[in-house]
Amino acid sequence: MSATYAALNRVARKQAGERQRAEARRLAGLAVRGAYEPPRWVLSRLTHADRMEYEAARDEARRR
Repeated sequence: MSATYAALNRVARKQAGERQRAEARRLAGLAVRGAYEPPRWVLSRLTHADRMEYEAARDEARRR
């Protein structure tokens, strides 16, 4: 029975991580458009590629 609960826990943790990353991408996009600094947790949950994209978009928005 504990293997079943461990598997359910893994699935739940994976889904929670995916939701957090999706929310971080959404807030980072809003930060670029809204000109505010996102919370630290947002940047820590972005993937490397998403972080690079965010920084490039932020720099481009600051140049305008």
